[in-house]
Amino acid sequence: MRAIGYRLLVICATCALATGCALPKPETLVSPTPIQGDSGKFLNPYHADGTLAPWANKGINTSRAAGGVAGFAAAEAIAMFVPVAEVSTAAEDLVKQKAAVGASGGGKYMKSTSDTSFKRRQDLTVFVYVNYSKSKEYKKLRSLLWELYPGMLQHYDGDIRNAKKKPKSPKTPAVAAAAVSLHFLPVLPPSHFYLQRHADVQLPAGVDHLLAHDLCV
Repeated sequence: MRAIGYRLLVICATCALATGCALPKPETLVSPTPIQGDSGKFLNPYHADGTLAPWANKGINTSRAAGGVAGFAAAEAIAMFVPVAEVSTAAEDLVKQKAAVGASGGGKYMKSTSDTSFKRRQDLTVFVYVNYSKSKEYKKLRSLLWELYPGMLQHYDGDIRNAKKKPKSPKTPAVAAAAVSLHFLPVLPPSHFYLQRHADVQLPAGVDHLLAHDLCV
């Protein structure tokens, strides 16, 4: 049952991201600022120049089977920098976590190849979503992070929807702009348009003088 529930959460989160029905657009959210170094409990998978950190690049390109062997052999788990309250005690989550850590090179390697980190889970989630959700590696990286940090998947949708929004810029109503532009249009007498449309018409004597006078008014 737990495995089914996990798969359902993955499907729901993936559908929400694909359809955009539940999540705000990345460009409408404020990107959290990571802290320098690896002191945060959630490592930033990206470097300042926008490239993947070596451990993240390794993690999305290494099979979990091989990673699991390495992870269990080294007896490593991400709990070394994840709050105990957020680490599931379920055997399935622990297996996935160790496999992900092993695939990423191990806990020590991950920390040594990270430039920045985050203190809060939601900051990591929103940061990656805002800045890199349109990148080609996003889906693979998101799955890796969900395995590395139990709890991210369950809170993914809520963390993004509750993220700080950028202020909306004021817009000038189109109607008001049109009214302003129309205000400065000159008011021309009807004879002006008559002469434009019938320039080749020979007017009777005296009438052309009246029309000319009309245009000068």
